[in-house]
Amino acid sequence: MNYDDKYIIRLAEMADVDGIMCFIDEYWKKGHILGNNKEFFLYEHADQDRINFLLAIDRKSKEIEGILGFLPASHDASTFDIWTGIWKVRDGVLPLLGMELYKRLPQMVGARTILGVGDSQTTTGPLLRKLTKTFNTWRMRHFYYLADRNDFFIADVKDKYIQEPKYISRVAKVKKIDDISETQEYVNFYDHGVVPYKDLSYINHRYFKHPIYNYDVYGIQLDDSKALIVIRKQEYEQRSVVRIVDYIGEQICFSGINSFIRELLSENDCEYVDFYTYGFQYEYIFEAGFTERMENDSIVIPDYFNPFERRNVEIWVSGNVETGLFTKADGDQDRPN
Repeated sequence: MNYDDKYIIRLAEMADVDGIMCFIDEYWKKGHILGNNKEFFLYEHADQDRINFLLAIDRKSKEIEGILGFLPASHDASTFDIWTGIWKVRDGVLPLLGMELYKRLPQMVGARTILGVGDSQTTTGPLLRKLTKTFNTWRMRHFYYLADRNDFFIADVKDKYIQEPKYISRVAKVKKIDDISETQEYVNFYDHGVVPYKDLSYINHRYFKHPIYNYDVYGIQLDDSKALIVIRKQEYEQRSVVRIVDYIGEQICFSGINSFIRELLSENDCEYVDFYTYGFQYEYIFEAGFTERMENDSIVIPDYFNPFERRNVEIWVSGNVETGLFTKADGDQDRPN
């Protein structure tokens, strides 16, 4: 029996929302925000009349047997890159039904690439590497900039080391941006060949319209180069840190943000600024004075805050591409639980 004999495999519609939420709550994780908060579910996955999930529905029982969520980075057909979200099938389904959903999704939605962030290296990663020929996985690199202080609570700092910027003469102009209309001059410099390509619609929805998190967006200019940087202040037990969650535009601008980083730390009384990324021109991050946290490092720069865990976390990313540019807020990451 093939998959189409047993299942209807189709994109979800508005009428499927309650069923998908029940599936998430029962088979993915009890109490998960996407299984219990309909307003947030619609914010994440509603796209006009379409719901961004691929479903496998049993032809006889009419029950949902498998789901694969996805999140588009743009709405331009030529640069339509997507991240996968929740991916789950019920026990007892036809073997590899989940992989069948994954294989069909790009063609069904017309995606240029299909990407993943936060892939498990004990389940998802090995399976995709084994069953697909065009799939790659990478570990995101993790950078941090410590505040000039001696007391740390969120971070675990045994040997404090502050790396001085290599090119102090590089000082970028940084401007706070409060509305999507102010971003146009910065994204005009953005390379459409970058994967994933994030359009203005994505930037507006993801950062200016988020219903729960407060993001701060800044425009950066270094000589004739421009970019956008997105940060979020994270608090825990009356302490706080600043997280760089996205960067869009010309990467050389990053090398000129040392003064901006110092101001952020001072004005917000934060312990550190951190930045997860893969595919960046890393020399610009070092030139801004950041230090890289290595695997098995003695310093601890936490990633989990809800609930808080004082430990280092490795984030793996993937895609059916040779390389890509990944940041912390891509896909369904940097999301309330």
